Amino acid sequence: MTAALGLANVVATPWRSRLIDRFGQLRVLSTLGAAHAASLVALALMPTASLAALVAVGDPRARGGSVSTRCRKK
Repeated sequence: MTAALGLANVVATPWRSRLIDRFGQLRVLSTLGAAHAASLVALALMPTASLAALVAVGDPRARGGSVSTRCRKK
């Protein structure tokens, strides 16, 4: 579990940093904190869900979005 968290942090840090540079620390970290809390609530409400459903809750690409396109400068 710790290794998965470490790898996820390595992957997410560049995107998080770009968003903070572009929109400001307070706005980005507040949004990320709220999204994290909402995802924990969603996971708690789905204790018998399949692994695929749990991954879909946490993966923006599964909902039709892309993290990398939100971070690109225009």
